[in-house]
Amino acid sequence: MRVLSIREMRAFDRRAIEQIGLPALVLMENAALAVAEAIGEGWPEARRVAVVGGPGNNGGDGFALARQLVTRGYQVDVWSATGGREPSLEARHQLAVLAQLGIPVGSADAGTAGDLADSLAACDLIVDALFGAGLTRPLAGQWAALVAAIAAAGRPVLAVD
Repeated sequence: MRVLSIREMRAFDRRAIEQIGLPALVLMENAALAVAEAIGEGWPEARRVAVVGGPGNNGGDGFALARQLVTRGYQVDVWSATGGREPSLEARHQLAVLAQLGIPVGSADAGTAGDLADSLAACDLIVDALFGAGLTRPLAGQWAALVAAIAAAGRPVLAVD
């Protein structure tokens, strides 16, 4: 398998969307399906999964994944962290689909640490869909605290992009 660099991945996504005409949501769905398969193969004992999504399209990938996992019979705890930012159009779409299906989404923003920590500790696997591989700045404030909470749960973590 060939692993793409961040630059190549961005170029691939841009070409698929702008030149070929694939909607970004199709790419999200394909990514969600592939990650759901990987979870089934890599963590066959997992029954309860926490998905923590950020405000961008990486969060949208995570929210699509959460839905795929629910359809496969997993118990899924879905958490959305926005840091006060408006989620991307695609992330909003995925959140709306979860709402239509009655899949609850908790807030992982400041002030929810207790509920989030309990959920993370009870899961067999945590999916980090906060930021993509293109993140270049250090995490600070709420984001650093959220990543620390994920690490403190002591559960396996799968970071997706």
